[in-house]
Amino acid sequence: MLVAAAWAPMIRYFPGLWSYIQSVLSYLVPPVVAIFLLGVFWPRTNGNGAFVTLIGGHVLSLTVFVLSQMGYIELHFTIIAGILTALCLGLLVVASLALGDAPAPEKIDDLTWANRAFETGPSMAWYKNYQVHAAAVLGLTAVMLVVFW
Repeated sequence: MLVAAAWAPMIRYFPGLWSYIQSVLSYLVPPVVAIFLLGVFWPRTNGNGAFVTLIGGHVLSLTVFVLSQMGYIELHFTIIAGILTALCLGLLVVASLALGDAPAPEKIDDLTWANRAFETGPSMAWYKNYQVHAAAVLGLTAVMLVVFW
């Protein structure tokens, strides 16, 4: 609460509330995005790596934020968000490999992405077929383009 009260006067230096919110989120979100992406798409991600990335990523974000407020870093916040996300992805890979074993496959089977989503066959109902969904999205997009162009 004290940090929020001390920081409140700094908000006036932003062009608007929306740019302030976007700027703050560009520093807070990259560690969470990195953990989510690798947690879903890389089965080797473990809890120790996620914890180190969450703490280390936020410390890195805070450092970059302070340096940018002091004028040492003059990049737009959207570029900083991409750089921080890439650094957090690298940190998560290194930390997961160094700090523990991969989770047991039976624990993460339903939590990680697999090619099962693309399996089709005669026994699959039409509403579960990804090809039908893709065709519907493309068709609706074409209709929207024709109607609103």
